[in-house]
Amino acid sequence: MNLRTTYFLFASVLLVLIVFVLVLTFGTRGDAEDYLFPDLHDKTAKSEDVARIKQEIDKVEIERHNPSGETLVFEKEGTTWALAKPYKAKIDAAVIDRLVGSLIDIRLDKKAPATTLSQSGLDSPSSAVSLRRGGKTYRVLLGNLTLGSGGNVYAATGDKPKEPVVFRRSAIDEMFKSGKDSETAGTAGEALKGITDFRPRALLADGSPIAWESVQKILLKDGGKELELKKDGVNNWQFLKPNDFGPADPEGDPPGSVVDNIAGVKPLLTRLSGLQLPADAADIVEGADDFAKYGVEPNKESMRIEFGRQSGANETLLIGGKADEKGEKVYARLDGERLVVKLPAASLEPIRKLIASPKSMRDRTLTQIPAFSIDAIDIKLGGDKPFELRKVGSPPQWRVFEGGDAFENANAMAVQQLIDTLTQRRTIRDFPDSVGGDKSFGLDPPAVEISLWQEGIIKDEMKDLGFFASIYMPALVRRPSLKGEANLRLKFGKKDKDIGYVRRQVGIVSNLLSMPDATLTIAARPFADYLDPTLPSFPYSNAVKITFNRGAVKYEIEKDRGDPSSAVWKILQPPDLAGRAGDAEKLAQIVGNLQTLHAVKIVTRKATDAELERYGLKVPKVEVAVFIKDEKEPKVYQLGNETEDKLHYFAKVSGSDRVVQVGKDRFASLLNDEVSDPTIWRLDPSRITSIKITGWKKLTGGTLLTLNLVRKSATEWSVKDQADYTVDAGKAEAFAASLNLVRADHFVKGKGGPDPPHALDLQTDALSIEVTVEGEKEPYVLTIGAEEKRNNTDYYFATSNRVPGTVFLVFKDRFGELRAKGRGHLQKPK
Repeated sequence: MNLRTTYFLFASVLLVLIVFVLVLTFGTRGDAEDYLFPDLHDKTAKSEDVARIKQEIDKVEIERHNPSGETLVFEKEGTTWALAKPYKAKIDAAVIDRLVGSLIDIRLDKKAPATTLSQSGLDSPSSAVSLRRGGKTYRVLLGNLTLGSGGNVYAATGDKPKEPVVFRRSAIDEMFKSGKDSETAGTAGEALKGITDFRPRALLADGSPIAWESVQKILLKDGGKELELKKDGVNNWQFLKPNDFGPADPEGDPPGSVVDNIAGVKPLLTRLSGLQLPADAADIVEGADDFAKYGVEPNKESMRIEFGRQSGANETLLIGGKADEKGEKVYARLDGERLVVKLPAASLEPIRKLIASPKSMRDRTLTQIPAFSIDAIDIKLGGDKPFELRKVGSPPQWRVFEGGDAFENANAMAVQQLIDTLTQRRTIRDFPDSVGGDKSFGLDPPAVEISLWQEGIIKDEMKDLGFFASIYMPALVRRPSLKGEANLRLKFGKKDKDIGYVRRQVGIVSNLLSMPDATLTIAARPFADYLDPTLPSFPYSNAVKITFNRGAVKYEIEKDRGDPSSAVWKILQPPDLAGRAGDAEKLAQIVGNLQTLHAVKIVTRKATDAELERYGLKVPKVEVAVFIKDEKEPKVYQLGNETEDKLHYFAKVSGSDRVVQVGKDRFASLLNDEVSDPTIWRLDPSRITSIKITGWKKLTGGTLLTLNLVRKSATEWSVKDQADYTVDAGKAEAFAASLNLVRADHFVKGKGGPDPPHALDLQTDALSIEVTVEGEKEPYVLTIGAEEKRNNTDYYFATSNRVPGTVFLVFKDRFGELRAKGRGHLQKPK
């Protein structure tokens, strides 16, 4: 293939692509003569032009000639359609929209065999359809049909009445009835829909599956009783009648079958909007004008169902008398319509029950305000000064105000628990009769008053200055203004066994409720519970020193050379530990526990002397101080008495007057654990040359024995001056490896050496292990003494030449077998 051919092929492909894109973009309109109404499909017309033309059609007329019948005229009212003739009627506007679109989009079957006016039934058309657009009318005459839903229609336009054309029947299915009778019809006139066929199947709310979005008001009347509900400004439903019922339950949770019990607005709307035209044509009276005989005259009906729509329109379904002798069906009519239908009486029975006893639909949720939208809460506890919780700042967080701009950060967890409790679903137990007056329920005066606002804070009017300004000019937190009155006001009264009484006010409607006593317990939490429990902290990496006391013994431990980056701690006090290294891991845990310490509860903002005495903080039992590099004052933590539950301490922290409760577990290491470095020695076991073991006096009945193990290699050990002793090299090597690290589990004495009870003298059955290491001048010596049991763990008292004067504990199981078996423990069996 030469270069010229390649260019030609490339250009061809490019041209095809361009054409393809143009077709996708603008569509292929084809020849206007391919359409039923060619002048609506000018060659230059684009798809959006045709869509506009469809919207401009304002009248549709369907004439019925054979069989003869009334002409149906549909006229556009705003953006929807209604039947104008032979009488006004509500119809399914979407069907007419589709019909208009279908007629404009009809493509003719140019390949159909030629036919005469007589053969196509157009010498005397059975029906005709006209579309009006402004002052111009587009008319099509309809003749015969071929059989089946996929058959053809023979037609002619008003402009060319003597020129038959053919198109698919499916193109105007919106005009024809469904079912076999329609499919076997021989003419268009026989297949045409009647008025009822154009009506929406649902009698109310256009059959909307989400009627609760479009319906704003519901009125139900039956036998002199009324139930009236209305949606408020925040989409919550309220009872208007009965007038003291307050909020209605939006979702419902019926005590029995949902078929028989309606306990919420949504289930009610679903049932009401589900009332439909009967499937049996015998149960439909179209064009009725004598409403009295059906009992469906306005204001004379036996039952009324009324919807107030969001659009401002009202719909009223009038329920009349019995439609059969048994009363299994009743007559019904939409007010303003000449349509009477028979409805199953059973379908209305749950509605009648609800009207008779609407209590089941009272809202048993304290408030329908979504928890996330609450941003302002006022609380007044008895005779105390009220306080305010406001979600403000950037980012927004809960703050506590007490009447002015001064604030404290709030305990977000406590606020959220209050909100969750008040918004929890279906917690209302009952609606007691308040005839006895509020005083009898402990509501005059109330124990607690709480007011909630839903998105009530007026946002700061300061304009957003941009990202960098938000960093360098943080928003000023001040007490915000609120939008009007609270959405919900609650007064909490007395408790009675496991319930408590609450008066709820929403707008002007007030109700007495009974609720679980746990709700009142949360509502009555003291002011201090809402204060942020975060305690003053410090930068962990800058800690250089810590002091604390265990009873009368004072501990003082600091970082080596006062360098916060050092990993080495030195003990300065108590005197018997002075000079020893601190346990770096344990001290890091202690400092970390203090740095992240938080209060589990704030007891009081500022305790009196009497309260400090009661909490054990007048003279603290424990005082801990953490010194921070480059800070003059340390962070001081004072611990007092245990709480009654034995899980917490009363405490104070420097920089705050509050008395708080802190977890005991946060101080367990500081008050109980060994803070000295537990390492007695660390060595390389591969460099051990000999291990001399002396002791077993009690085992031998009074003779002090020595076993001097000499290591030649990892597989060859012998006993000095005892050729007949064959060493088990595997055991000896394992024993040597176990001596690489010796740590104290607990220090008994820091100085002064052992006391008699420690039994660390070889003459009193102690066991000495002396380890010689290549390159070391002095051997490593560990002496094991008497047994000691602490916290259900068995130990030996021990000393070592590596920590002179110190007595400590080592685990018994580490050396117990060696003491019990004597010299033979490491001997190879013969």
